[in-house]
Amino acid sequence: MRHTWLVLFFALLLGAGAPTSTAKDAPDLQTRVDALAKHFLDAGIVVGMTIGVLQDGERHVFGYGRLGAEDETVPDGKTVYEIGSITKVFTGILLADLVRDGTVKLEQPVQELLPEDVTVPTKGEQPITLRHLATQTSGLPRMPSNFEPADPKNPYADYDATRLYAGLQAAELQSVPGTRYAYSNLGVGLLGHVLGLAAGKPYETLLRERVLDPLGMSSSAITYTEPMKARRAPGHLADGTPTSGWDLDAFAGAGALRSTVDDMLDFLAANLKGGEAPLATSLASALELHAEPAGQPVKMGLGWHFGTSPGGRWHNGETGGYHSHAGLLLENDAAIVILANTATGKVDQLAQLLYGLLLGQAVKPPTFDKPVEIDPKVLDEYLGRFALAPTFVLTVTRDGDQLMVQATGQENFPVFPLGDDKFFYKVVEAKLHFTRDDGGKVIGVVLHQGGREMPATRLD
Repeated sequence: MRHTWLVLFFALLLGAGAPTSTAKDAPDLQTRVDALAKHFLDAGIVVGMTIGVLQDGERHVFGYGRLGAEDETVPDGKTVYEIGSITKVFTGILLADLVRDGTVKLEQPVQELLPEDVTVPTKGEQPITLRHLATQTSGLPRMPSNFEPADPKNPYADYDATRLYAGLQAAELQSVPGTRYAYSNLGVGLLGHVLGLAAGKPYETLLRERVLDPLGMSSSAITYTEPMKARRAPGHLADGTPTSGWDLDAFAGAGALRSTVDDMLDFLAANLKGGEAPLATSLASALELHAEPAGQPVKMGLGWHFGTSPGGRWHNGETGGYHSHAGLLLENDAAIVILANTATGKVDQLAQLLYGLLLGQAVKPPTFDKPVEIDPKVLDEYLGRFALAPTFVLTVTRDGDQLMVQATGQENFPVFPLGDDKFFYKVVEAKLHFTRDDGGKVIGVVLHQGGREMPATRLD
């Protein structure tokens, strides 16, 4: 679900190295995947995870780590995880299927599907359409301004349709619909909601009937079945601390699904089969190019992001205690899925390495930062508010001996000491370097991410 300011746009395969032998020619795919997975486990990046690989019609499932500190069970293909924003791909396919039978149209204004007393914001003369919502080009903000969770550990549980309508009407569009890519949980949550209104059924029921059941995904659902509960992997924060799961109401279409690697491999295989698969027309439509905003290196299907590798499609997801990644290499008849019981975007780095294996490239695991010990009393020196922009502030607090950083409108993330006023995130590849004046007082911080340095000035 998270796709925050911290999460860099993940381009499918960012050039892992020079071509060598292809994965299918390798003597032992499992040995190579094991080596990569072990690197992430040994660094404490994830508590446990399941990896699925499809290549040339063959499927492979690998389980690693454990379900939790008190449960040494190794996750497998039947282990149930929250898949977060990968749900958006399923919402895109649901849209394609409803377009196929004439229930809705891609260019239909969202306003037409909402109650008469709900007004959709506008900018310019172009209304927000269903296509805009599915391609992240609606211009809507990432989150509504009235998102104030009663329970921060389950933040979407109390955000219902009434709040969705109020948040929508209060939203200011960041761009004219269709002209810019701007990731919006509000937009895709709204899409799932209005598709349910158009079909006269709750989103969950509609998704089950139209997509999950036809694809045989019996271990995928929004509401846990009893068998799914028995196979659920407990979630963990990036530092390995156990945490609760998330429940989504009006935002269900943006991130509410739970699934397994076995089910996700069935789903990915259906996308690779073309005309032979159930829902073939709708799956194919979602994979097609539906948005390519001018001046941006972004291409979108319905829910799917296009990768830089030919035939690449992908999406990732993160909830409070889980991270997921699923992707297709259509021209290579290959796919991967990673489901982890730990909320860290570094799982996407593992996905990048797996794509490299499938494309026959030499891959090298990243080097991970390790925290150092510092005097907890020093943490007080960093507390305060730091402005990256007039309306975008980093608020630094502490929770016991843990330093926490929260950006405007975002969740609170822990950061870990590297020494010399430097800290790093475990959720993504990003660092903070606090700056001091001649008297030694902390007066600012620099966010380092993706080769960029973004300074912030202390406000108090």
